[in-house]
Amino acid sequence: MDAFIGREKELAYLERMYSSGKRQTCAIYGRRRIGKTALIGRFCKGKRTLYIQFFEGTESSNVRAIGDAITDMKGEDPGELRDFLDALKALRRICSEERTVLVFDEYPFLAKCGDYISSALQKFIDHDLRGTDTFLIICGSSIQTMKKEVEDSQAPLFGRFPVRMEIPPLSLTDCRKFHPGMTDMDALKVYMAAGGVPYYHEIMDGGTFEECIKNCFIGPPAPLSDEAVVLIQRELSPSASYLSLLTFMAGGSVTIKELAEKMRISDSLCGRYVRELEFIGMVERIKPMADAPKDTIFRIKDNMLRLHFSVMRRYGSRLKTGDADAVYAEMEQDINSFFGQAFEDVCSEFIQRKFVCRDIGKWWGRGGYADREIDLAVDIREGGNSVLLLCECKFRRRKTDFSVLNRLSDAAGFVKGPNNRRFVLFSVSGFDDDLTEYAEGRKDLMLFGLEDLYR
Repeated sequence: MDAFIGREKELAYLERMYSSGKRQTCAIYGRRRIGKTALIGRFCKGKRTLYIQFFEGTESSNVRAIGDAITDMKGEDPGELRDFLDALKALRRICSEERTVLVFDEYPFLAKCGDYISSALQKFIDHDLRGTDTFLIICGSSIQTMKKEVEDSQAPLFGRFPVRMEIPPLSLTDCRKFHPGMTDMDALKVYMAAGGVPYYHEIMDGGTFEECIKNCFIGPPAPLSDEAVVLIQRELSPSASYLSLLTFMAGGSVTIKELAEKMRISDSLCGRYVRELEFIGMVERIKPMADAPKDTIFRIKDNMLRLHFSVMRRYGSRLKTGDADAVYAEMEQDINSFFGQAFEDVCSEFIQRKFVCRDIGKWWGRGGYADREIDLAVDIREGGNSVLLLCECKFRRRKTDFSVLNRLSDAAGFVKGPNNRRFVLFSVSGFDDDLTEYAEGRKDLMLFGLEDLYR
């Protein structure tokens, strides 16, 4: 199996830029572990490349990293580099020799070393690289910092990186390739726990989902036991406040008002925290569809964070000291509950791949004497017409039968909106014979099982 999976569109776009033969700049960012460095490494194969990895430290230590990278590339010492300005002079000489891909990986670490760093890089791009055919890539895991560096109109680098790639998670079908020995069901469970983050799939490499959880989250050597906390601590400050907010969100507090009351802070401060989490893709707001109540609600979007705050945090020190078999048996029910929401996200991704979606969200409201909810409500475009898909997503061991369709149909009766609508049922365990026979040939009902999700 090729260790590099997916990213065909991103690679193709970078290759088109490179094939122009002109000076190019590109900013690449995305959450930690998403595969930015692997993508850049694959793109740079066979090209003259000067790759520089920055790290958290002083300006002098990062300037030394530039000097070491030049030595590795050229086989000769570039001489004394006293500061970043000296380093840029050395880089200018290299870039003027012939076409070069110049990579600044984890640029935010360098930018923090001095207020003048980004201004100096701006001058380097505007003047020193003019007349060269250099391909400059800056990359970073701190999404907040990267966006501020290249998208803030007051920042020195604004306008210097017209091409910006925010690297998304891989799809379910791509992630399936990491686990050729797993069943489709176990591979789906791993995806719902790890999301589309390549690094997690590389190390969650057990024969079953259960083995993956035991090996990666339980016991002293568990490589992912602290991953969620590290993600927050590296990206956000004060990290304790964000960790607290995510704990309450996982516990069922879904509005700004509810979260602010739990945290005992103002609605405005709580709103700022939530917006920052939303900005970097860790939290999402749920779109109320049709005539659902318009109060905005939020939930954890990142799979690893959701698994941690919904399940793992409840077991505290037992994750590090307990017997793996016993701890897993204890948490299995919580994990199965966690899969319910995670499966809705998988179904949402499938719908968005299969149809031209204008809008997607959920519907909830009061119908008759009961509260009712529909897992997914999707406004799609079909033949120039708008169609409303109303979807139920069932992650359970027994086959889905008419009872699920009947409940969906009953709830749909209270949904205001277009009459041109269809019912969609997702079920990982398939459908009973009566429902399957009933759905055959019908345009107003679609059934999708586990095998369909991988197509």
